[in-house]
Amino acid sequence: MQKRSSLFIRTPRDVQDPRFSLSGAEAMARDYAERSGLEIVETWIVEEDPGAPDSEALYEFAEGIKKDPSITVVLVESLDDAIRNPQDLAELALVVLECGLELHFYATGCSLLPSLEEGGNSAARWRIAS
Repeated sequence: MQKRSSLFIRTPRDVQDPRFSLSGAEAMARDYAERSGLEIVETWIVEEDPGAPDSEALYEFAEGIKKDPSITVVLVESLDDAIRNPQDLAELALVVLECGLELHFYATGCSLLPSLEEGGNSAARWRIAS
């Protein structure tokens, strides 16, 4: 059975290089999902102007994930793609750990997998996806 996943793409509006365009990012994510046995059931796309102030996009994405317990994997291109400030990093880490989600970086093939340490304390460990 495929793991249900939510895809978050953040891209600049005026991208010149097709590899970094919205369609390029989405194609890369879907290819990764297919190879990894993931079913993308939700896609969040944020197109931003260069130099735009921070948006609430990641917060809204995190709130949406919390509402659907069937989602077990979050897909982002890279950590740099997902976060824009320290608050974004904290929000993403909190959702991943709180909800017991896997965080997959489809551009590099790395995954952040949540685990519980003895005593039930949340922790995270890294695994390189094959």
